[in-house]
Amino acid sequence: MPTKPPKTLFDPDLSEAQIRPLLDVALPLLSEILAYGLALFARCSYRPDGGDENLAILLVYRHFLEMLDSVIVQVAESVAAPAALQLRAMFEALLAIEYLTADTSKTVLRAYAYLYKMEVNRRKFYASNDPN
Repeated sequence: MPTKPPKTLFDPDLSEAQIRPLLDVALPLLSEILAYGLALFARCSYRPDGGDENLAILLVYRHFLEMLDSVIVQVAESVAAPAALQLRAMFEALLAIEYLTADTSKTVLRAYAYLYKMEVNRRKFYASNDPN
């Protein structure tokens, strides 16, 4: 016989029933935002003029969209508290995009610095997991 928590402390069914009217409005809106964002990503992911500096912006934007998808799933299941972690990641991705694109004269340099640091971290991770 599984242990059940007291309903006065934890009742996910009540939580879902309380926010159902909000979910009926928010979930289609969030899903449309995600679909539009993915369409924008697809449109922008074709190789534009320039070097790989655009890749840094697209990588961060894709991370933003992945976190948005996670938030949609968690909100749909009425587990909003854990969704705060993904919202924080979305906020940090937004800050990174704003930093990369804020000054157009520095965008290329900042993007290459981002890609360089990402590659250094990836190599460090692989080296730390090497059994030899």
